[in-house]
Amino acid sequence: MQRESNNENKRRRSVTAGFKRAAIKHFEISGVKNVTALRFKVSRQQIQQWVKNKEVINDPNNKKSVRRIPDKAKIAKRAKYHEIESQVNEYVLNQRYDNRCVTIKSIQTKMKELMAKLLLKTENAGK
Repeated sequence: MQRESNNENKRRRSVTAGFKRAAIKHFEISGVKNVTALRFKVSRQQIQQWVKNKEVINDPNNKKSVRRIPDKAKIAKRAKYHEIESQVNEYVLNQRYDNRCVTIKSIQTKMKELMAKLLLKTENAGK
């Protein structure tokens, strides 16, 4: 006897921040996650996750229909050489604006050039 796969019926669903705010408000009124989950047709664990991230979802800067909650760890994470990264990004945008070809090799060359300048700057500052 073969078991029918239940995964065929399960699909990922993207919901807006407004939907999440409504679910959180419903939970705060009812006080029961299962009731809220049934009402909004999501899992109880999802309601639990939204309640946990309530501050981010209710953030006034997040009022548009953002579907993904920004990860605090990723926001705080910054490139080690973020100034050079922004300079390389600017270089690529300028090259594209001038209708020039941008290759991986040209980006790597620009990065090496900027890193060499940074090393010279730090060596001179240490003297």
